[in-house]
Amino acid sequence: MLDLDLDGIAQRHPRLAADTARLSALLDSEPSSDEAVALVCELTFATAEMPLVEGYLAQYADLIDRFSAIAKLDLASTLASARLRTLSGPIDPWNRDLARSLLRRCGLSWLNLTAAKVLLQTYTDLNDSRTLLFVYQQLLDLHPDWATDPGMLQIKGHSLLQIAKQLRRNQQRLERDSGTPQRPDPEIKEYLRRAKIELNSAIMHGATNDVLKMAQSDLEYIRDWREPEREQHDGWGI
Repeated sequence: MLDLDLDGIAQRHPRLAADTARLSALLDSEPSSDEAVALVCELTFATAEMPLVEGYLAQYADLIDRFSAIAKLDLASTLASARLRTLSGPIDPWNRDLARSLLRRCGLSWLNLTAAKVLLQTYTDLNDSRTLLFVYQQLLDLHPDWATDPGMLQIKGHSLLQIAKQLRRNQQRLERDSGTPQRPDPEIKEYLRRAKIELNSAIMHGATNDVLKMAQSDLEYIRDWREPEREQHDGWGI
């Protein structure tokens, strides 16, 4: 089936014919090689055709332990990519679990800062903020000097905000089910407070370009979220 997918990609994207032919040859000889994995991921991003990476992992599931650490990370980040999923639809439970498994199996000790951010971003794409924060602390234990990196601070702040959002959705669901308005949850307030600290710290430590834009966007979201609550309840200032 994967060969048929490659033939179809070559037909739909003639400029990628050489890459699809190279991948087809590698799948015959070295299906778990870093080069094969890199081509699968590159072609998936180039075409936004998620069945390619999904089909590859389904066909070679028994080879997962042979993949290198970087290959596992590349596959997980491609499988979970928010940008690709915007085009192709949400990730299904089986592939979500597979992406998480790949992340766990790739380990942490080998990661440089750039790869660490890819790993953390993949947890963000999987909407798994609590695991992200656990792994984040493990990374800082290994690399204390990363604690002031603007990108790391922004990722942490965003994850704290995501947890606050989920708690708020849970509270709103409870309000709908019970028909009774709920007072603000102190835990939500605490996550928002911590998120604001991390996001402001990212800016103070020199965030630029996309990192700066994302930090500013999240801070604006926090400000906009808080105003209605201040009108109804005391003690919600952040």
